[in-house]
Amino acid sequence: GKNLSTEKKARMAGLPANLMNRVVFVPHYLAHAHAAFAMSGFENSTILVIDGLGESLSALTSDFPNELTPARHAAFPRPSSARTAADDIGEIVGIYRAEGTTVTLLEKHIGGWLFGDGPLQTFGSFGAMFSSVAKLAFGDDQEAGKVMGLAPYGQPEYGPTDFLEVGQDGQITFFDGICDRFRDCREGWPANRVAFENLAFGVQSALDVGLSRLVERCQSLGRTNDLCYT
Repeated sequence: GKNLSTEKKARMAGLPANLMNRVVFVPHYLAHAHAAFAMSGFENSTILVIDGLGESLSALTSDFPNELTPARHAAFPRPSSARTAADDIGEIVGIYRAEGTTVTLLEKHIGGWLFGDGPLQTFGSFGAMFSSVAKLAFGDDQEAGKVMGLAPYGQPEYGPTDFLEVGQDGQITFFDGICDRFRDCREGWPANRVAFENLAFGVQSALDVGLSRLVERCQSLGRTNDLCYT
């Protein structure tokens, strides 16, 4: 970000300070968008970018304000006792239009990471939803891939709206009712195997439904059936 000294940027990038005047810092989601479109073969396309959490809201505000026009804030529960770090709120969905060599932001959604101290923490992004389950089941919020792998073994005990909802207008809402159901679950894998399998199945189903709605949103905003997803 522009508020960092040249020397600190160099250390973060692993570069000598005298090379920093030749480095351009690109916002997280815009970098994803350019990379996806460049490999697509499309002349024009809508681009959907979803990450656990991209640039923080504070970094976007200070360094990349163009990435906040237009921005929408997802609704997600934050317990009153939860401490919210500045880096825990940020971009969770970006929709762009690419034409030739130009990539333009159409809509940015701001959400959050994990909150609260319950066994299953509340979440404010699609990735955080998986990471919350990963932390409960496997003791590590970075093991989201294990949750995806566990999902096919589960049964439909929970519906998508136990986790989230994406409205026809693209508004994203995350719910915490599922977190309350696991408030007494204190033992991870391999205990509670069936419960974790069904929870993983529910998370994956919620993601499927949420993504489908966002793809419809991309069609509406981008006015094309060509889509890059990253």
